[in-house]
Amino acid sequence: MFDYNEVPAQLINFEVYASGNRFLGIASLDLAELKNKTYTLSGAGIAGEVEMPTIGFFESFTSTFNWHNITQEGFMFMRQRGTDFIVYGAAEMYSIKDGQIKPRQIKIEMRTLPKNMNLGSFKPAEGTETKTGVEVVYIKITVGGYVVAEIDKFNYKCVINGVDYMADVRTALNRG
Repeated sequence: MFDYNEVPAQLINFEVYASGNRFLGIASLDLAELKNKTYTLSGAGIAGEVEMPTIGFFESFTSTFNWHNITQEGFMFMRQRGTDFIVYGAAEMYSIKDGQIKPRQIKIEMRTLPKNMNLGSFKPAEGTETKTGVEVVYIKITVGGYVVAEIDKFNYKCVINGVDYMADVRTALNRG
C-alpha cells in the first residue's frame, strides 16, 4: 500500500522491454492520457448538464515513443499486429519520517496496436526526432508493488486502486 510519509520527487530513469529485449535510444515516452468516456446528462431534476462517466469506458489512449533517430525498434511498433511491452521506471521518493531518499519502482505493462509514425526530419549533425504513436488497448500500472490501475478494453476490466468497476458489467453480460 501507499506510505503517506513519502513524497514522490522525480523519475530517476526508465527502461523499455519488448519481446524480451531492452530498447536503447528511446529519448522519452509520452504516456497515454486516461480520459473517461462520458455522456451529457440533462433533464428534469438537474440544474443544467453533467458530464457522466460510462462505468469502465475510456476514450482512445495513445502513447508515443520519442526516438533520437530512425531505428528498427521504432518500426517494431508499426507491425500490423499487437505489441506487448513493459516499462520499468525508478522514481525517487523522499521520506518525511527519516529524511531518506530512495527509489521506488513504477512498472507499466501495455498491449498496443500501431497508430502512426512521424519520421522526423534530416538535418546535418542533429537527430531526426522520430516519433512512434501506438493505440493502447491494455494497461497495467504498478507502483511500489501495488497495482494502481489495470484497464483491458477487450476484456471489460477496469481496476482502479483494487476496485474492479467492470465486474458487475461482466456479470450482467454473462461473462463472469
